[in-house]
Amino acid sequence: MRTRLAVAAAVVSAFLLCGATRPAPGGSADAPIDTTIAAIRADGPKYDGKYVRVRGLLNQCSGFSCALHPVSSDGKPDPEAANLRLDFSQDTPTLRMPESVDPGRVRNALAFLYRFSEITVVGRYEYACDAAFDTRAKPKGGGLEEIVVCTDAATNFYDVVVTAVHRRWPSTAFARDDGFKLIPLSPAVTGNIAAAYRALTGFGTWNAKEQYQAFIGSFDDASTFFCVCLEKDCTGRWPTERQHLPGNPMNPYTCTYAKRTDCVWRFEPSFDR
Repeated sequence: MRTRLAVAAAVVSAFLLCGATRPAPGGSADAPIDTTIAAIRADGPKYDGKYVRVRGLLNQCSGFSCALHPVSSDGKPDPEAANLRLDFSQDTPTLRMPESVDPGRVRNALAFLYRFSEITVVGRYEYACDAAFDTRAKPKGGGLEEIVVCTDAATNFYDVVVTAVHRRWPSTAFARDDGFKLIPLSPAVTGNIAAAYRALTGFGTWNAKEQYQAFIGSFDDASTFFCVCLEKDCTGRWPTERQHLPGNPMNPYTCTYAKRTDCVWRFEPSFDR
């Protein structure tokens, strides 16, 4: 009897010990290291290949990546601080994109969900691209040198899971001094575009001063954009830069490309679809 009890106790102890085993910190998405963007960028090799949990403000997006900035004391992104570039793609399962989203427009949908939001994310940090610009990195001596080539806006944060959205801002709360400004078109041209858009979509009865606006870009391709107010009045709340155009749940407007072909104005799907 005593032998059986001793064996049973040993089995239970072994079971408890096995059950108490946990993944090493940073070894998986279920055991991320709680840290900050500043800490990661200050010591990249320490976090290389590790899963971490950080909080920041998702700002500018390009291709299938978006920049996650540290948040300063006034609640705005700190443009001078090093950021993380999150890898967002149509294959990111945790985002659960609606079936109605065109696969070719996933980038816009991702920006609509999280851009200009303060969020907490879990993901895997990779130091490879940052090492190329890290002046503290020590060159490896002897043998062949490994060369890593990273394109513009290359990502360094993968397997992204957005675990919380803490705060949102309209797109117009942020500005970039990069020359991508929007110039309002004349009332006559804007009225013609609005009439074509209304005839095509049947969207609303508008007051020209408050409910719609057309712009031309100051950038190279001089694109035309048409924006419709989703609220009663958008005076003083219209986009002024190209980065204000993509959809955002906090924006009081929605915008689309407009192009005049054979004397007819044609429109692409809005930025938030």
